[in-house]
Amino acid sequence: MVSKALNKAGGVNYLVAQAEANPSAFMALVAKTMPQKVDLDVRMISSDMINLMQERRDAIAQTIEHQITKDDD
Repeated sequence: MVSKALNKAGGVNYLVAQAEANPSAFMALVAKTMPQKVDLDVRMISSDMINLMQERRDAIAQTIEHQITKDDD
């Protein structure tokens, strides 16, 4: 339901507008979406897994940038 409401409100453009208009509230929202605790033994992560995680991070960043650019046009 939240995702549908966000999409109806304008999606990424709406969130960007909120970040600019209400940075404190926006950062509080961002903080709530972040994991509060990460319990991870980094010695158990292979270099292949690290590379995969970096590739996915980059793909997500590119998708977001593409969406923002597309919405600005």
